[in-house]
Amino acid sequence: AIEASPPIPAPPPTVATRRARILVIDDEPLIGRAIRRILKDHDVAVVHRAIDGLAHIRAGEHVDLIVCDVMMPELSGMDVHAELARSAPALLDRILFATGGTFTPSAQHFLSRPDIRYIDKPIDAKTLRDVVARLLAEHPRT
Repeated sequence: AIEASPPIPAPPPTVATRRARILVIDDEPLIGRAIRRILKDHDVAVVHRAIDGLAHIRAGEHVDLIVCDVMMPELSGMDVHAELARSAPALLDRILFATGGTFTPSAQHFLSRPDIRYIDKPIDAKTLRDVVARLLAEHPRT
């Protein structure tokens, strides 16, 4: 008779694999959908206007991480950063900016700051997943 070995228990979830609440702010619907698909292991909310993303945060919605486009109409990613510095500074180290390379001098200066983390568009799926996992590991849910 062949004995089946007992099942190996699954390892406990790590910080990097836990399901996180991620807010995506990008004025391009295709980009928002692509990020949602890439980060399908997380709870991803997508908004297309910076003002709507800030409204989520002002309403007290829990967010583990924000992925925010730099160049958007109305309010830019830099504006989002400035508003969070005033209203929700604990989120500043939980923002990942995405840029398509269309820079104004102020955007270039902003992205050159050592406290600003960003990835380039077009977004590489593996890079995005790796950076998100690293940021979530650095900032476990409280």
